[in-house]
Amino acid sequence: MKDARSGETLIQANVYLVETLQGSTTNNSGYYVIPDLAPGRYTLMASYIGYEDFRQAIELMPGENRRIDIEMAPAVIQGRAVTVEASADSSIEKEKPIGVINVQPLFVKEIPSVLESDLFRSIQLLPGIKAASDFSSGLYIRGGSPDQTLILLDRTTVYNPSHFFGFFSTFNADAIKDVRIFKGGYPSEYGGRLGSVIDIYNRDGNRKEFQGRASLGMLASRITLEGPFSGGSWMLALRRSTLEPLLAVLRNNVDDVPDAFYFYDLNGKINYDAGPNDRFNLSFYTGTDNVEFPVAENTEFNLNYGNRTLSANWTHVFSHQLFSNFTVTGSEYFNYPSFLLSGTAFERDNEVVDLSVKGDFQFVPNRKHELKAGFWAGDLT
Repeated sequence: MKDARSGETLIQANVYLVETLQGSTTNNSGYYVIPDLAPGRYTLMASYIGYEDFRQAIELMPGENRRIDIEMAPAVIQGRAVTVEASADSSIEKEKPIGVINVQPLFVKEIPSVLESDLFRSIQLLPGIKAASDFSSGLYIRGGSPDQTLILLDRTTVYNPSHFFGFFSTFNADAIKDVRIFKGGYPSEYGGRLGSVIDIYNRDGNRKEFQGRASLGMLASRITLEGPFSGGSWMLALRRSTLEPLLAVLRNNVDDVPDAFYFYDLNGKINYDAGPNDRFNLSFYTGTDNVEFPVAENTEFNLNYGNRTLSANWTHVFSHQLFSNFTVTGSEYFNYPSFLLSGTAFERDNEVVDLSVKGDFQFVPNRKHELKAGFWAGDLT
């Protein structure tokens, strides 16, 4: 399932048949399957927040497996007055995931924020999620501390994702496509973290036409470029702080102003469809904070820290019932503090390097069962 305007895949969209109410949701790659259908005529419906409903009449012949690619048209939906009434419900309630929240990029951008829209500060407003403090983007999810939360960006682990000593997160709102938060009881495919999981996916890029956006903010400026190429798409999103003019003014009137205080981050993604059943993508992120702070004569404090991630993913559809993802990831967190005390230099190098290989399989034998399996191998230094 894709966005009709940009070709972007849609995650966790609803697809069902009107006559039988059998349905499914799209997975992390935008695929869906509705098994065990009897021959006959049906009406296929699809819905997703911020898009017009999709409706298509289909007819299945005996023994036929039909592939239907859905393109959803973005739309602004005008809401009507809502009346809430309590009543007994005798029908059987469908299964609902417990402790799972899906966050749309529009939610992040529209929430009022201080200086800059930020993913972590936006989701702090959701139930069960609390900020470490008013000056930190760290998250306490159902009592779990920030270091107990697994944070993934395009299936790659990100360590200490923060700018300005935790005041903002490293995730550019212009680059985000989908965010899923597992507050507890998350699937085994995410491993064994003590707390929760925040699973983030970057946008694939516009598959229809070249597009660019730029914005200038009080804290940071952003530019995003995306477009198609033969068989695929690409996306680049750059963000950099713009505090230098303010710091220059302060230095003329205030003592102990940092000589340098800035951050930047760059997100990129390349997607290529090798065929109807094979898709490859390469995703990367790099971000750095740099602080140079003179304390006194012959005494100063410098700090350089940040993250780098790289992931390569192959999505393969073996059949209408068997779906797979194979991913190779690399993640590095670095922290290089240095001190100059009375003319004597002190330096430290801290790094965390995480390399992994992952494979996930999803098998849907019938409408009552769904089987998942996978493997993971990694090296953490």
